[in-house]
Amino acid sequence: MTETASQYNANLYLAGETLNQPWFKDIAWKLLEKGGLISTPENNFVQVEKTSLGGIGYDSNGNFGAWKAFPGSNLAYKLKAAESEGIVKTLSEPRVMVINKQQATFNSGSQIPIPTGTDELGNTQYEYTNIGTQITITPTILEESERILLDISAIVSEIDTSIEVNGGPGLNTRESKTKVEIANNATTVITGLVRKSESKTVSKLPMLSNLPVIGSMFNNITSANDDTELMIFVTASIVKPDLVKGE
Repeated sequence: MTETASQYNANLYLAGETLNQPWFKDIAWKLLEKGGLISTPENNFVQVEKTSLGGIGYDSNGNFGAWKAFPGSNLAYKLKAAESEGIVKTLSEPRVMVINKQQATFNSGSQIPIPTGTDELGNTQYEYTNIGTQITITPTILEESERILLDISAIVSEIDTSIEVNGGPGLNTRESKTKVEIANNATTVITGLVRKSESKTVSKLPMLSNLPVIGSMFNNITSANDDTELMIFVTASIVKPDLVKGE
């Protein structure tokens, strides 16, 4: 591995997919038919053959990973086509240029106040915490082969009303880490981060629903669960120093 002053561009798409839709899985299996490379948490690279039983974002043993997927130029087209059909919603499209072996961080979300306690006067004290999606990528450019080794960490956090902390809601956090080697201008995808949401709708019959004791008999409560899988597409390309300077 050779030290280099090269930089690289990282283009990310954050997309949410309803789990009962087959769009992403169809693409992944087509890629697997050609073989691919998947990385596990133990950083062992495993060649994916046509007969592999591995699922989306996992190898055959159920370890989380990422595929050496498809040419980056095809990504935008595939996502836009799926989005037009209502299957996928693009959440963010950040881009950044980073020096080799330096970490890049992407944040998509907001800050919320979390109660941390009270002061001497009894006033509630708050600490602002980021919720949403945070992605860190550290590239290592393999100069001899002009390939890129990506060390990727993804954290997804959201409010969890089932947990109470100091009188406020808790946070539900999921984290995935992987290493994957891809070709210049190629795209890899990380999945397996599922966001769960529950909603309840209450419909009532006027007047009857307000009757004591028997009023609840005229209420109808409908519950709905919506599980969405977050997909993170990373397209990396090497930028030579002379191109950065415009020479």
